[in-house]
Amino acid sequence: MSDDISGNSINKAAVFFSYSASDEDLVMPFARALASNVDVIAPKVFFSGTLDTMRMTGGVDSAIKESDAVVLLVTPTSINSSMVLKEAELAIQYNKLLYPVVVTEMDVSTIPHPINIIQMEFARNQGEIERTVSLLRMSLINALQLQPQIGSAESVDLTSDTSLEILKSVPDQSSFVRFGVSENSKLSLVSTGVEENDYDTIEVFRNELLAREGPLQYLLDKFRKSNIPQAELYQPLIQRYEAELSKELRKVNYTVLYAIGTRIIAARAKAQVEETSGEWPAPGPIEAEAIDSVCSMHGPLIMASETGRKLVADAHQFETTPEIYNKEMELIAEFGAKVAAASEVVEAEAAEAIVDITAPIPNDPQLARNRGMRLMFASSALVVFVGGAAWVATASPLIGGLAAAGSGKFVWEVIKKTQHFKIVTDDLAGQLDRLTAVGGNGQPKLLEGISQFVEDNRGLIDKIAALRPEFEWAGKIIKTLEEKSKSEVETADDLSKLPTHIIFLPMKNQELKQLSIRLTGSIEVLVNKPSTTVIDTISMASVQSKDIDQEISHYLDTAYRSIPENSFVLFLDNSRSNEQKITNAQFFRRIRKEDGTSELLLLGRNSIVSDLGKERDMERVVNRISELIKNQMARLAS
Repeated sequence: MSDDISGNSINKAAVFFSYSASDEDLVMPFARALASNVDVIAPKVFFSGTLDTMRMTGGVDSAIKESDAVVLLVTPTSINSSMVLKEAELAIQYNKLLYPVVVTEMDVSTIPHPINIIQMEFARNQGEIERTVSLLRMSLINALQLQPQIGSAESVDLTSDTSLEILKSVPDQSSFVRFGVSENSKLSLVSTGVEENDYDTIEVFRNELLAREGPLQYLLDKFRKSNIPQAELYQPLIQRYEAELSKELRKVNYTVLYAIGTRIIAARAKAQVEETSGEWPAPGPIEAEAIDSVCSMHGPLIMASETGRKLVADAHQFETTPEIYNKEMELIAEFGAKVAAASEVVEAEAAEAIVDITAPIPNDPQLARNRGMRLMFASSALVVFVGGAAWVATASPLIGGLAAAGSGKFVWEVIKKTQHFKIVTDDLAGQLDRLTAVGGNGQPKLLEGISQFVEDNRGLIDKIAALRPEFEWAGKIIKTLEEKSKSEVETADDLSKLPTHIIFLPMKNQELKQLSIRLTGSIEVLVNKPSTTVIDTISMASVQSKDIDQEISHYLDTAYRSIPENSFVLFLDNSRSNEQKITNAQFFRRIRKEDGTSELLLLGRNSIVSDLGKERDMERVVNRISELIKNQMARLAS
């Protein structure tokens, strides 16, 4: 623990740097930027290489054990270093936050395992270094529950009453229909009850059904070459059943297998009616025997699974009136179809399984059991979609450092059991570290897609939430999110009325003039206020270069105190040195703490490219600053 510049007590993180000794020159810019981030990083920084300062003491193994995070500097040299690869493996072994950072131009396809399975960041120039340091800082705050700088625009208070109550109200998924996240960062259905399955019995029936001369292969060959009506009815079902059953034994999803098998049994009943009436040709004896074999073996195979036994045992709980059954079936079938059609967030295989679980079954042989499965799907889908929307709405600035955990457990389910919610276990703390470390780039996109799905289907989700008392939490969250969205719009309207001021630290006269004109116009559009003010610093140009840093503090005091209260301030720091930049940031934070005025957006020196005279560079700078302003306005609104 140590104190920040305003006296607030802040937790520190120990960071281990892993790199090749020959890359020392590439390492230093990033290492020093990280070590100088006074909000979180330092004083304990370990290095695996040969740096003279802040040298690692003790062995690599103990240093990684002691560290909170491992930053692996990725270069063509380091990825061929057995020591660096060993350090990456140790980080994974000890469940450390592993952060690969590419610090030079290289072909990323050459990066080996296990580094290539982890989300990588880039720090090839000063701008990327600053961005990556900021991301790492937020990952550490989130994973280690560090206390961020009070008043930081990046901090999100997950313990606030609103956020806490919203996330606490999201239940766990159903025991038998559970969503997970695939390698493609899309929703998949995961196996459940794997420890309670009778694998010896399952294996017997599985081998019989999947045998080369067995009933499934016979029917696939038969219907693939046939144009009889039975082929259209059976072939897609048999194909999906065979594909699911062919998976590794412990990866078979017996809920999905049950749903497809039920449809095969219902299809046999339909075919028999059509065949008896003479509408369809009678099946050959081998074909009929193969279909009967699949149907007869499906029952005992499913009963050997925990899913099957539970569905049968609980079937009486799902008996209901035809009116309730039909209403539920219609709504959940529509909900399932919408989820299955959301191809940007749902894997194709999962989409097919969802339809098998939720679509109406003609001549349904097991009404109560299949009603139970539909309700289990609805329960888990509400958790994933409404829970995901709640997470995005209450903690969106943190999404970039988070991912969904595997095995059907999502980040908001884990968060509820971490330190923020006063229910801590070593296992869950390690799981949160791991999910943060291995999160793929697609996770934020997945969460955004989930949130958009809820936005697009709020009416239907409200109806699903009203079906059962245990679904009511979802309706309450939808209402809360609508109120929050309305409040954000009102807040954004208020922000758009704020006077907006831009503070430029010394730049050349021509640079200042060009950027002021371009940026002022951009901000006027963003805040919808034509009276945007630029505080001109042209007078500072008369100061000799060697005196600029000494004059900055006096200038800042004069400029900042001239701004009215409740202003939105953009501070562009073009100081020559990182040391001066830190001093300026400290100065602003101190003033802000004293008088509580003005929201503040700090941009580092290297956010402004050195040659602003080129039209292309100017355009890039204006676009970048405009994007930062939009993000800051969104943070203020939320």
